[in-house]
Formats: sequence, C-alpha cells, structure tokens
Amino acid sequence: MTLIIKVVTHPAQLYWWQWAKIWGLFLPILLFCFGAEHPWLWALAAHFLIDFTLQSDQTAAGKARCDWRVLASHAFISGGYAGLIAGGLAGLAISVAIHLLVDATNKFGLEGPAGPALDQAAHIITLTIIWWLL
Repeated sequence: MTLIIKVVTHPAQLYWWQWAKIWGLFLPILLFCFGAEHPWLWALAAHFLIDFTLQSDQTAAGKARCDWRVLASHAFISGGYAGLIAGGLAGLAISVAIHLLVDATNKFGLEGPAGPALDQAAHIITLTIIWWLL
C-alpha cells in the first residue's frame, strides 16, 4: 500500500525497481482486460510479475549475495514460468538457464542504472528469442 501512496504523492521519488513492481502488477491485468492472447506479451507480463512484484526482500538479498540456492530457485520460478509461456518445455529449460546466468552476474557488475537495464534487457531478449525460435 505504501508504494501506491508514493506513486500518487511523489512519483518522481520512486526507484526503477518500484516502477517495475507497478508494471508487474498492472501489465497482466491490462492484458486480461484487453483480451490479449499473444504468448510473448504474457511471458513478459509473467516475467515482470514474478521478477519484481512477487519477489520477496529475502530473495533480492540472496541474489545480491550470489547465494546459489536463491539464484537457482528464483531462476526456476521467474525464468521458468515466463519461458514456459513463451516456448513450452524447451523455453522453460532455456529461460531458466539463461535467467540463472544473467542473475549470477549481479547486474553485470555495473553500478547505477546501466546494470539493472542490461540485466532486464537480457531477460527480455531471452524471452523474445525463445518465442521467435520455438
């Protein structure tokens, strides 16, 4: 609830990941309301919902520490669901593996907005390639 209040009262003070949480919440709702059936759109919505909106603080902290158990479970859940939607079981396997590798780089070691942007671009490009090939 605090995030929603902050969006209304001080939207310029939100971090990039807070905006991603908002997108993760509303993108599936919008796709459902408009009757979207495209698997790539639903894979993208699943990615944002799971990778941001539903991700716990403990998972984010474990990823930052490069805890392999946390990275693996997160990759299986976030990469797995999105990959399954985009490309079936083969998409699930490919997406989990790449999601794990990308998240293990800890935003490619880059500080500031470049690291998170590159991280998310890699996830979105992965889903795009999976959808296109499979």
